[in-house]
Order: sequence, then C-alpha cells, then structure tokens
Amino acid sequence: MKLSDAFETAVDNPALELRVIQLNINIGYNKELMDKCKTLKEYAIYVERVREYTKDKPLNEAVEQAVKECISEGILAEFLNRYRAEAISMSIFEYDEEKEKALIREAEREMGWNEGREAGMKAGMEEGIKEGIKEGIKEGIKVTIEVCKSLKASRETVLEMIMDKFSLEEEDAEQYMQLYW
Repeated sequence: MKLSDAFETAVDNPALELRVIQLNINIGYNKELMDKCKTLKEYAIYVERVREYTKDKPLNEAVEQAVKECISEGILAEFLNRYRAEAISMSIFEYDEEKEKALIREAEREMGWNEGREAGMKAGMEEGIKEGIKEGIKEGIKVTIEVCKSLKASRETVLEMIMDKFSLEEEDAEQYMQLYW
C-alpha cells in the first residue's frame, strides 16, 4: 500500500511516500503466518468471535461472551485471565475505533473540501484536515475514557492506555483525564 493512494488529489511524484505491506490476519488468511504464531492465530479467533456475536448482541455483551468462551477453550486464556478488564475495554475501543477512523476521514475530506472551495487555497484545506484530525483524536480520547470508566477500569490503566494509543505525554493524558474522568 502507498500513502499517496489515499491523497484526495492524485500526485504523480509525491515529496514523501510511505509504502507498507498489509497482511490479513483474519481467520482463513495467511495460514503459514498463523501456523507459525499461535498467539496471532488465537487473537484472530477471538476477534472473529466478537464480530460474529455483535451481529446479534450489543458490543459489550459480545466481547464479554467471546472472552468467557476463549478462556474456557484455552484461547488466549492466560492473557485474558490476567488482563480481563483491560482486554474487554480495549476490544470495545478498538472495534469502535474503525468506525471512528472512518468518521474522522470523512470529516477531514469535508472540512478540507469546504476550506479549499471557500479559500481556493491548499493551505486552507490542510488546516481543515489538521483541525479535523485534532477534533477526531479528542473525541476518540473522550470516548475511550468514558467506555473504560463504565467498564470499571482503573484510572491508572486508562491513563496508560490513552498515553499508548494516542501517543500522548503523561501531562497531556492527565489533562484529558481531568476533563473526562
């Protein structure tokens, strides 16, 4: 995959290009990789169960059911037993994060397009995109804190989680905790 493929306006020769290899780690894909890494295979099984159960249940119930079943079947059992609350809260956040990312991308496009149309300048569009990203991240942090708090995760765990997931310094993460905890 190339970063430039995601640009709204195609560029023949971008000043900066990022190329990555994306591997599908869902059940039924990359068998050789899955056979070599038991933990990755078990994680794929867990994720597949969460997806399946969300078809009929609210997300928190689906995650809880998947965790219980995986523990009883020895799938990621040691990890899930040790970090059950954190795993559940992260599963809920990660699952919703995909929706959040899609909403952020849409907001970025809309804000950038509106700014570009009104101002007719590239700088306006870039500023709109930056602001959209900033607001999306802020909302993501708020939702993460609220979900984790409702799942009774400790304040310290949530602080570490938002520092890690949003690449925040402790001082910045603490400010968000004061706002939303």
